[in-house]
Amino acid sequence: YTIKYSEAVKKLREITSYEDSSQLLLYASANAAAVEGSFSEAITTLQSLGDYKDSQNLIVYYSAKQAEAQEDVYDIQYIASLYESIPLFRDSKEQEEAYLSSWYQTAVTDAEAENYAEAYPIFDNLGSYNDSDKMIDYYEARRLEAEGDYISMLKAKRVYDTMPQVVDCADRSSKILETLQTVYKDAQSKMKEGNYEQALKMFASLGSYEDSVDLADKLEKEIANQKLYKAAEDSLSKQDYADAIKKFGELGSYADAKQRKEAIQQARYEAAEKMMNDEDFEGAIAEFQMLGSYKESKKNLNLAKQELTKQNAYKNAEQLYEKEDSPAEIIIKRSSAATAIKMPAGCLAANAAAFLVSSAVFFAVFLVASAAAFAPPFFAAFAYWRFICCFCMKRERGLEVSCGLSRRVL
Repeated sequence: YTIKYSEAVKKLREITSYEDSSQLLLYASANAAAVEGSFSEAITTLQSLGDYKDSQNLIVYYSAKQAEAQEDVYDIQYIASLYESIPLFRDSKEQEEAYLSSWYQTAVTDAEAENYAEAYPIFDNLGSYNDSDKMIDYYEARRLEAEGDYISMLKAKRVYDTMPQVVDCADRSSKILETLQTVYKDAQSKMKEGNYEQALKMFASLGSYEDSVDLADKLEKEIANQKLYKAAEDSLSKQDYADAIKKFGELGSYADAKQRKEAIQQARYEAAEKMMNDEDFEGAIAEFQMLGSYKESKKNLNLAKQELTKQNAYKNAEQLYEKEDSPAEIIIKRSSAATAIKMPAGCLAANAAAFLVSSAVFFAVFLVASAAAFAPPFFAAFAYWRFICCFCMKRERGLEVSCGLSRRVL
């Protein structure tokens, strides 16, 4: 074309005055410039020719060529539209196909090299050319598949399934399905074997494949119930009945949790009733409080509290009685002499004898009170026997053994 248009220009310059030689000269000059790559000059010249020959089509054709030379990805649709506007002119159709195919191959090369930042804009601007509008999804699915986890693989499979005719989507989807099926079957086997922890991990890794989500939830609850059941048994073994009842109650209808809870409550209820009969009211109160509203626990709790109040009142009265001194003890405490006598416990006979002798001595003292010389021995004898009486009385009652003003412990 270069030689053809150049020779035509030379000859036409020699006959510029012949018919349309001047226009033909411009026409040939424009084509010659386009062949040399000067598309801007060619387009300007052709614009001056108006509708001369195919000047208008050439303007479009050379405009597309000029844009191609810029190699701007965002001009792809514009250039394609130029060629499409003159489909029958020269090789416009072939030029469009070659242009789009070149960009497509560039995008594929970049995508295969994982240079997605360069590839995706090309696919996006290629529109529907050769499934370019699906290629971004295709390579994104491949990226998910390459991550290796089953959830990502399942996502990739779903993308492949939407466009089985694109590249190798059908084959990739089939391979992923085989992998997921294998894992799913293994998880079911683990569950049947009672290896719930491992089965849970496997079902959870499958995401929403089949009924994996439901099975994972079921296993998670089963594992939690097993742990709570064991904790309830541990509390029971430690005799922490309140905690055992609470935990078995939280399990609801799981296994025999309801029956276990009832058994513990009944056993503690019977134990509380026995404590009531044995007058262990404090123990009964603790048990009935723990049992809450079980059977007549609230009623029995109030009864136990009443009985405990009565029991405490009786004990307090008894202690006050035992601590009160007798008239004889008061006299001894006021005497100027006090003697501590050590005697073995359990001397009931000596206690009685001491009372008898002390009374006789006391009476004799008053009979001879006028004989001052004999008074001290009588008082000494009286004190001796009274001390024996005091000692025995205290020891028999389980109280601190002390007599006289010295308060010495015997």
